[in-house]
Amino acid sequence: MIKIKNILLASAVFIVIVNASAQNFPTATELAKKMNIGWNIGNTMEATWSNDAWSETYVNQRLIDSVKAAGFNTIRIPVAWDYHSTNNVIDPAWFTRVKQVVDYCIGRQLYVVINIHWDNGWLENNCTLAKQVEVNAKQKTYWTQIANYFKDYNEYLLFAGTNEPNVEDATQMTVLLSYLQTFVSAVRATGGNNSQRILIVQGPGTDTEKTNSLMNTLPTDNVQNRRMVEVHYYSPYQYCLMTEDANWGTMFYYWGKCFHSTSDASRNPTWGEEAFMDAQFQAMKTKFVDKGYPVIIGEFGVNKRTNLSGDNYNLHISSRNYYLRYFAHAAKRYGLLPYYWDPGFVGNNSTTLFERSTGKVLDRDAVNALMSGTYGSLATMNCNVNDCKGVYNGNAYTNSNGECVLGYKATAVSIPDCNGVANGTAILDKCGRCTGGNTGLTACTPIKTQAETICSFDGTIDTDNAGFEGTGYINSPNAIGAKLTLYIDAQAAGSIWFGVTYANGGTSDRPAQIIINDIQQSPNLLLPVTNAWTTYKTTGKNINLQQGVNKVELLSTTSDGLPNIDYFELFGNAVFSNCPTEAKSIHLKKGRNIIAYPSITPVPLATALKDIWQNVVSVKNFDGFYDISNPQHLNSLTELQWGIGYYILVNSECTILFNE
Repeated sequence: MIKIKNILLASAVFIVIVNASAQNFPTATELAKKMNIGWNIGNTMEATWSNDAWSETYVNQRLIDSVKAAGFNTIRIPVAWDYHSTNNVIDPAWFTRVKQVVDYCIGRQLYVVINIHWDNGWLENNCTLAKQVEVNAKQKTYWTQIANYFKDYNEYLLFAGTNEPNVEDATQMTVLLSYLQTFVSAVRATGGNNSQRILIVQGPGTDTEKTNSLMNTLPTDNVQNRRMVEVHYYSPYQYCLMTEDANWGTMFYYWGKCFHSTSDASRNPTWGEEAFMDAQFQAMKTKFVDKGYPVIIGEFGVNKRTNLSGDNYNLHISSRNYYLRYFAHAAKRYGLLPYYWDPGFVGNNSTTLFERSTGKVLDRDAVNALMSGTYGSLATMNCNVNDCKGVYNGNAYTNSNGECVLGYKATAVSIPDCNGVANGTAILDKCGRCTGGNTGLTACTPIKTQAETICSFDGTIDTDNAGFEGTGYINSPNAIGAKLTLYIDAQAAGSIWFGVTYANGGTSDRPAQIIINDIQQSPNLLLPVTNAWTTYKTTGKNINLQQGVNKVELLSTTSDGLPNIDYFELFGNAVFSNCPTEAKSIHLKKGRNIIAYPSITPVPLATALKDIWQNVVSVKNFDGFYDISNPQHLNSLTELQWGIGYYILVNSECTILFNE
């Protein structure tokens, strides 16, 4: 069995040791033998507006330690680079953040894969002859920068050239190979440890069938035995990822020969079970692994359908555990390296295993199933049998030491909290501060505003469903595009946590599109079902704001509209702002104009006319005047008042602006 050494905390500082001189790296096959099962950090570093937007909190050391303690020994970090660049030069601050996360992992002896992920699709959506030259140039520029930045890192860091390149035919495959060749050549050209670093190239669409049929050659390399191949596996799609029925097929809730439903038979799979998985994995083994090119399954996972209930839910969970056990076991049998996809959000149709801020395991059964398949000693994986602890279809397994284990058995691991205390209880709060434990700090408190007080919204203020705060909640129309608008005053540009407390007693999630200062954000804010209209829950995410007042809008994306919204809250250096007054204007022609000023409160003349002051020659009414040519003490008119007419002489056409 694999043993994890105790982590000795001599201090709260963890140092990643790299060698500035070129090392003799293990071959790809040798390295693959050391990598057991991987975990994906999800889209955390891929989201193109905030590196925590998909999971509500930044990746931290405690999370990585928890992942390792659960039995994973390699982590894939999908990264967006193009968004964080100007004229194809990557932002140094973004490099620093990516390095921090890489160091969290390598500092714990975890193997790390970083890539260029979807990144707004600049590469993967453009595997075409028309875009080939342009994309290759950008691919070379980015990988040269990335490789140089991480040049001195040891064999624990691997590079992956792309993510899921969209390729359907031989012509597009030729274009993809050129992108992969550019990746390999650019990295090798930087020298140092990159001359031997393990590089991972992606099959077309990272689809096993397309890769088997179209990827008949790999990019060349000037060093032998340092390449791996990457595919992804979410099959059958109707079981793993599908969230609503379509005209071409329906969702599967169950999987595996022992887990078909007799009462819900329409949700049984019609393809993609054990024999199909074995055939796909065997094809990858024959085509690549047996020829010295290890294959990573860079993503896999199964949605947990928490909207099911009763016997259907129990059967779904049993089949899901079996799928994960079988998958991990089959990957090991065929010599493939799987990386589980963990998006970080919690709710229906999630594959999340770990709570991001604390590292708490949220889906223990799934983790145990994965470890059973990975570290168990059985030659075959069966169902409808007792595990070694006597549990029917259980996840316990006999490891290589002959011990009956549930989960992952390791020597005692001291996991430091954010304050560096072994097994401490301090955690990062939503303001990004280390609080609790022995820090002496309490978690920051939110700034709230009731939904019924915001600037504008579609719908009504209702009070029918108890449990809300304030005087009511917003009940939006059941329509796509139902909107609400509020304003947030950020004291500095940066990220703050934006929360929404709501009730969703419907049968499906009601995601909201976020628009900040008229710019659409992505992805949507997930607003899962709360199971009752009287059950209110809070969800949210970090959003990036500019300094000053920001307009924030939520728009419904489904015909169900938004859920009932009770209040909003902020964590960070920002407050809710008053609704801005609407600017009005009075247009003046060159020469003399007569106006009535609309402000009820008297306003100093220079303030009221500040937008046209350089154009003013004189201002008069029936008992006072101001003339620019007069000495100040001779001007008797000093302010404008409501309900009084004024003659204004201006030297050119201009416009007065004022607020209602």
